[in-house]
Amino acid sequence: MQSPVELPRIQFACCGFGSSPICLGTCVCYPVARPLRRHCRAVQPFSWHQAGLERLPGREGTVRAGAGSGARPMLNYGRAHQDNITWGAFSMKTKRRKNSRIRALYVRYLRPYIRQDIDRQRIKLPYFVLGYWPLILLKNLSPLDKLRLFWRFLVIDWFIVHAHRPSEISVVCRALSERRAQAGEALLEAGCFNGGSSAKFSVLCSMLGYRLSIYDSFEGVEELSPEEKSESYDFSGEYAASEELVRENIMRYGEISVCSFHKGWFADTLARTRVPYPVRVAYIDCDVAKGTREALHGIVPALVHDGWIFSQDFHITPVVNLLLDEGTWMPLGKGMPIISKLGEQIAGIRFGGPLIAEEAA
Repeated sequence: MQSPVELPRIQFACCGFGSSPICLGTCVCYPVARPLRRHCRAVQPFSWHQAGLERLPGREGTVRAGAGSGARPMLNYGRAHQDNITWGAFSMKTKRRKNSRIRALYVRYLRPYIRQDIDRQRIKLPYFVLGYWPLILLKNLSPLDKLRLFWRFLVIDWFIVHAHRPSEISVVCRALSERRAQAGEALLEAGCFNGGSSAKFSVLCSMLGYRLSIYDSFEGVEELSPEEKSESYDFSGEYAASEELVRENIMRYGEISVCSFHKGWFADTLARTRVPYPVRVAYIDCDVAKGTREALHGIVPALVHDGWIFSQDFHITPVVNLLLDEGTWMPLGKGMPIISKLGEQIAGIRFGGPLIAEEAA
């Protein structure tokens, strides 16, 4: 197993062929020397030493924080700089080309004739369903419970429109299932759309003894600032669903008995005071940096010692910049956390716990 790549602001977990207990089968492994070196040359002429990085002897494609000037390396998460990333023994460049061809065929021959979002989601399900295979390795569940969980997740995918992939839900499930709930512990979801992810989480929470706390405005994505609009896609007003619809979906396909709902903008709920119960796992999917910051203000003080925070928005530039900024964490009384990119859109955040790749050792 290769060592994780440790950078001053972010740790990219490289776990071989998905051998991490948390990100098994779902993470993107990052030997970043080539793309980072190319990016450094393209932006400004500074050396590895000036960037505070040094090569690990005998570890081609692996870098770590060095003793240089301490300058922050400039990372780019765009597609052009991820083409050389490898995923286990396979080239991510090859994988991207394959995905691009499949997407091109879908866009040309299928999508124009599929009008409903739920039908498009059903068409894609056979392609993404293998992202659920890590569920067989969940701890603290019997084989029959794992089979039931998988089946119920498929039913939810078939009937509820959502905005996540199976592999991303598997990452969160693996973290939560590391142990059963202790007194009062909960999974906190900040942003729920139609309740697809909420229904899935409620099923697992019911099996493991956790509560599920759902925070949402139920009015869609908050209006983005002009700065955010210039840096990313404008999600303003999208993903709106009523609280009644979310409750109905969870009641029909999930476990409503473990759920509590907290309606309002995060500034009026999570940011106003710390969460009054221990948070084992938090899942943030609000698409804006402002909402992410507000959610963190309520979540971080309540996070248990072995807790996880997952951001489903790690493909959105303002959110990435926020999470990689040490100034985000200092007002919360925390140092810079370990941040592991576990997929194209999801990242795991942990304070003081073992690195993801080390957990597999």
